Amino acid sequence: MKTLIASWEQEVKQSRIVALPEDDAYLQEVGVKVWDVLRHLANGLGEQSLRQTYPSLTQGDVRACELFGYLRAVRRL
Repeated sequence: MKTLIASWEQEVKQSRIVALPEDDAYLQEVGVKVWDVLRHLANGLGEQSLRQTYPSLTQGDVRACELFGYLRAVRRL
């Protein structure tokens, strides 16, 4: 499990996510906050619809947001 979490941490660090103070983060070049992406997903907006709303958002960006949210929740980032 430690190897998997380390892999996830590396994936987030290599993504377009820019972490800001006070637990905030956004996707560089997309102009959307990570928590907004996660909130849309949690409210039932599908990944495809989300990517139509933010055309420069990639599948990798969505995955990085999900991993970022998980790692922040377990205090790994």
